[in-house]
Amino acid sequence: IITSCKVLHTLELEQCSSDHFARDSFIANFPLSQLSIKHLYFNFDKENYELFLMMLLEMINSNLTTLSTKLITSDVLQILSTYCTNITSLNVANILPNLNFKSMLHLISILPLRQLYLELPYSHFQENMFDINDLASSLPPSLECIHLNCFIAPQHLSDLLNESRSRFKSLWLYHVDDNYVDYLKRLYKYSQEHDNCLKDVKLGWNNLVNHRCRRKDRRLSGSDDEFQKTMSKRLKDAKNSVSKEKKWGSKVITNESFIINEAKHCDFSYHENIFERKLSDFKDY
Repeated sequence: IITSCKVLHTLELEQCSSDHFARDSFIANFPLSQLSIKHLYFNFDKENYELFLMMLLEMINSNLTTLSTKLITSDVLQILSTYCTNITSLNVANILPNLNFKSMLHLISILPLRQLYLELPYSHFQENMFDINDLASSLPPSLECIHLNCFIAPQHLSDLLNESRSRFKSLWLYHVDDNYVDYLKRLYKYSQEHDNCLKDVKLGWNNLVNHRCRRKDRRLSGSDDEFQKTMSKRLKDAKNSVSKEKKWGSKVITNESFIINEAKHCDFSYHENIFERKLSDFKDY
């Protein structure tokens, strides 16, 4: 099918039952650097598909602007760093614990990214394999949207915001602790200090907090209502706290500089408007 498509801009590959592909036939029928694909969604997560992905990336080369993959290895990172340096939207799930994360950070630092999604295993934190400051310093100035599917403590968030050269418009944190006010204070101060640049915030909804809120207020009809009511109160508290710290008095600042929603699980697909618009809309300036 790929061979028959002379002008193919978007390719989405789903996991299949077969674990192998006809490598020799693939090479014979498709010389390197012949694919015009701009948007690749690679949903295989088994390592025996590594060669398949590497071959695709070599063929696509600098044409690629969107990559979503559930398979990332050191060799794949090397191919990306060498051939695919025009990526503006990068979404990496299922990062293996044994991956050298410095190679991932190097790739991030050299790409003209506007949007980045990373799903990091817990072991990166448990074994001190991940340093938020290293990530922050690797983010390019072009980055507008960052979405982290890993636990981020309030202090980690401060480091991310303060050490990065990026000016974020959208920030999603899938795993946070119960102290939402601490997160919102940092986000609100960051946005105020950068001309209200932050417009879209999504936070993970802790199930324990969800259950407590439901017990206290039986009028709430569902988790979305619970989340919005809780976040509205927490943001008001955060603004009050920031106002007092800056000696603006105790008056609440009523204008909300960003919208808060729940960070929910999403599947990366060309057909899904994951980040309010299709991933393929994150094009070069």
